[in-house]
Amino acid sequence: MPEASGQRALNDVWKIYVFSYVHFWFLQAIILIFAAVLILERVGALATVERFAVVLAMAFVLSSAAVADQATLMSWYQALRLSPFFLLGLAANRFHDLFRKPQVLWTCAFAFVITMGFHVYHMVSWSGVAQRGSVLDLLIGATGTLTLLGFFPCAKYLGRLGTYSFTVYLFHPFFVAFTRKMLGMLHLTADELVFIACLVAGLIGPVILERIVSRIPVARTALLGQK
Repeated sequence: MPEASGQRALNDVWKIYVFSYVHFWFLQAIILIFAAVLILERVGALATVERFAVVLAMAFVLSSAAVADQATLMSWYQALRLSPFFLLGLAANRFHDLFRKPQVLWTCAFAFVITMGFHVYHMVSWSGVAQRGSVLDLLIGATGTLTLLGFFPCAKYLGRLGTYSFTVYLFHPFFVAFTRKMLGMLHLTADELVFIACLVAGLIGPVILERIVSRIPVARTALLGQK
């Protein structure tokens, strides 16, 4: 992918700690979301289904308004965009019995099929993908995720890989870039080969890294944020 890696002049490096920077915006955004959720929990805004629904609805409204892609202080625009999905996951876990009801699952599945079908129709007609932050975009993301949670079969190997998801997210670009570079030196440039090799490297490399680093206290804290 073009522009998959960011570049900064040495005198601008400090900006990556306070402004959005490549995929690391997620770290800043999730810190803001954690802080907001902590406050909401303290005031009891997430204690009941009704209160949670009001907060979630407000999060979706704010997310639809935060469509700018420019770098923002501590990635607060991205935090607004991410917040409804974080809250939705929290709700699905906290109110598990509600979200596992057949009528809820099938409603989500039906809504996903309709919205995704509408989206595919527009893609086929060369109208482009759904605009980020649009109602269609949010509905596809929310209903699709809940549908997968309800109907996707349990896959233990994916569950094991999921325990390394944070490390994979943080460090996959290093392994992907190295693999792409090596393939280029060997003149192996077929898109299918590059995609598969980079996918495997981006998933397996960080897992190996965590297993090694987790044994070294200082490195474990510095690279993974673990005690």
